[in-house]
Amino acid sequence: MTTANATEVGQISQSMEDRVSLSTPLTRKFEKFSHTLLYVILTLATFTFVVGLGQGESWIKMFEAAVALAVSAIPEGLPAVVTITLAIGVNRMAKRHAIVRKLPAVEALGSATVICSDKTGTLTENQMTVQEIYAGGQHYRASGGGYSPKGNITTVDGNDPNPLVVEEFPPVLMDCLLAGVLCNDSQLKQTGADWVVVGDPTEGALITVAEKRV
Repeated sequence: MTTANATEVGQISQSMEDRVSLSTPLTRKFEKFSHTLLYVILTLATFTFVVGLGQGESWIKMFEAAVALAVSAIPEGLPAVVTITLAIGVNRMAKRHAIVRKLPAVEALGSATVICSDKTGTLTENQMTVQEIYAGGQHYRASGGGYSPKGNITTVDGNDPNPLVVEEFPPVLMDCLLAGVLCNDSQLKQTGADWVVVGDPTEGALITVAEKRV
């Protein structure tokens, strides 16, 4: 028996918290462009230095001229322009209820043509829903979606298709739901007709499924 980060859910949560260096087509293009520009600037600075020495100028004067040329040729405003452009993209996506944690991810999403996901709503609405439960050798299915506690729990391979009432919950199922509620730091709140979770989306899904009963 495992707990905390040793569980499957804990490993998923830990992998989401690990920082990964995001490399997008835009960042790779800028990296290639910066390297090319660096070689061009160094070549021009060296050429200027050599030509100046050939014309009888002092090496100190030509060294200062080469350094000034190299510094002035570097586009210092380019990173700021890229950051502002990506920030505008983040602002537009936020108005459409799409949250982006990293600026380069905006460009990555803009370059994507197909998004494959096995968790409906996680990418678009940041919501997770428990749909099936396996406890005590029995499969159960939970209806409903999002964080709304409306729904019920039924047996998948049972003969009775009617929803289970609380009194009919097997002890092992009750223990499973109780564990999800007790080992939890999130809360469900209702704002009008919508339900939102305060805390981790995964923990919110566990509270929601525990609230589904007839």
